[in-house]
Amino acid sequence: MGRQKGYSKLSCDRCQSSTFVSDGSTDSQSWHDISHLNSMAAAGGHAPSTLTLCDDCYKSFQRYATNGDALFDKWLRSGKGQES
Repeated sequence: MGRQKGYSKLSCDRCQSSTFVSDGSTDSQSWHDISHLNSMAAAGGHAPSTLTLCDDCYKSFQRYATNGDALFDKWLRSGKGQES
């Protein structure tokens, strides 16, 4: 079989792992596209970056993002320009 169609190559933007999955395969459900907006992009009105992550890196990202959200919320609640 020389050529097959209907496959996608998925590569993790963090750990660089990659795999080929057939279109519509349940294997593709363990890969995640996320949007990330850093402070420079936010200040400049730029669109967020889109990244593809494998399941392990996505779980790590969720923990990282949750911690970042908590820090931001704490900063926001501190008010009057005072950092905590």
